[in-house]
This record gives sequence, C-alpha cells and structure tokens, in this order.
Amino acid sequence: MDPSRSPHPESSPGAPFVAPDDPGATHGDPPSGTAGGPPGGEFATLIVRHDRALLRYIMTLIPRRDDAEEVLQRTAAALWEHFPEYDRTRPFLPWGLRFAYFEVLNFRKEMARDRLVFREDVLALIAETRQQLEPELDARRAALRGCIDRLTAADLNLLRRRYCDSSSVGTLAEEAGKTAKALYRRLDRIREVVWECVTRHIARQAPRTEEGFST
Repeated sequence: MDPSRSPHPESSPGAPFVAPDDPGATHGDPPSGTAGGPPGGEFATLIVRHDRALLRYIMTLIPRRDDAEEVLQRTAAALWEHFPEYDRTRPFLPWGLRFAYFEVLNFRKEMARDRLVFREDVLALIAETRQQLEPELDARRAALRGCIDRLTAADLNLLRRRYCDSSSVGTLAEEAGKTAKALYRRLDRIREVVWECVTRHIARQAPRTEEGFST
C-alpha cells in the first residue's frame, strides 16, 4: 500500500505502540525476509534513529507537545504495520514522514471542533514548506548546539531549568535571590547572545552573493 494514496485507515488510532520484538505485538505480523537480523530489531533501530525528526515534523503541524507525542505513537504503529512494504533501497525518514502526515490528518478529524484546527489545504502547505526548509533547519540546529556549548555553566543551567524543566521565572528568581525582572533580563541577554552566535555561524556558511557582505 502506498501511503501517499491512502491514510491507512486500517491503523488503529490511539493504540499504544508495542515494540516489534514483544510477543504481544498487535500491529500486524513481523516482516519477513529482512536481511541482517530480526526485522523487529531493524525497525526499532530505524525508529530510534529518526523519532526526533518525526516529532519535529509533527510539531510543525500540531503545536501541542502532548498531541504531537500521541501522533508520533500512532505513526510508529502505522509504520510497523506497513514495514513489510518498506523499500530498503530508499531512505526511511521520507517514507516515515508520509505516514506521519496522514496520522496528523486523522488526528485533526478527531479534533475538528477545535477552533484552532487549520484547513487541510493550509496544513498541506505548512507540511510542504517544512520539508523544503529542512536543510536550513538542520544547519540552524547544528549551529545552535555549538553556540549553546559556548555558554557558561551557570547560563546553560538557567536555560535548562527554564526551558527543559519548565521551572517558572518566579521560582528561579527566588532560588537565585533575584527579582523576577532581573531574571527576565538575564534570560533575554542569553537568548540574544545565542541568536547572534547562530546568525554569525549561518552567515559564514552562506554563499556571499552581495558585495560588501561581512560577518
């Protein structure tokens, strides 16, 4: 079955993903004829390798993290269901993104009463634009990792507490013995430093097509 022509309705929406090597797996029979080891192991390796990229793609279309995680699980289940049809001469991620797109559509149908749901044509345009921007986004993520590594330990810890642990500014300010306003200013400064670093890095990589361009 080609997922570009069908949203694979036979997938069980909302069903939790069961690892392929689990004898209780419910999403189809294990693929046969896979070279290089058990198919469940191959599938698990591919999913682990690409799950963050799949989640980033899904979150472009479904901004709420919890909803995106749910769609990722549905996508993994659908991919396992159709894994016997995977052409191993082609990259796994583009194949997986097509299933993710249809799982987003299925999820949207369930949430159709939500006033924030985009029209399907708008969603398709967002998805297409997201794929076109992927090389640039990859470059920015790589630059961001390098720039964050240059931060002081204290600044890096503050970013992690604020954005990874979701600690409130009030809590962080109280722990540091500072006002919330002072902490907001510090966060703004850190973000500005990181932004300028990423911008310089990307500018150095871009072809210099304009006279007088400088970094």
